[in-house]
Amino acid sequence: ETVRISEVSEFDDATAKALGTGKPVIIYCYGNWKEGTCDSWCPDCVDADGIIKKKAKECDAILIEVLVGDRDSYKGKPENQWRVFEKTKLTSIPTLIKWGVGGEKGRLVERECVEGDKVVELIKQ
Repeated sequence: ETVRISEVSEFDDATAKALGTGKPVIIYCYGNWKEGTCDSWCPDCVDADGIIKKKAKECDAILIEVLVGDRDSYKGKPENQWRVFEKTKLTSIPTLIKWGVGGEKGRLVERECVEGDKVVELIKQ
């Protein structure tokens, strides 16, 4: 199952509902897709996308997709909502966060997200 959010105000509700399923919860933060395409302005996000979605499905995890914004609203913008939000504090994308009761349980960033074994390990921890 996949849930897509783009505002920090949606985060608590989305994570609470996901945790309520009893399934593993993974937060997947990535750069918005270019309008009408399956192509992000973030090349690492494009590389990781298929792997993350496949592994989440194989592990029966809930994937909460967080659209961090377009290039102009994220790249080099320390004030971006997902960079300053206490529960994500992004420094780079893509970022995968294993979420559990009490918050973050683990994290993968950038090129780590294309390594299928690491993604599975994160989901299962």
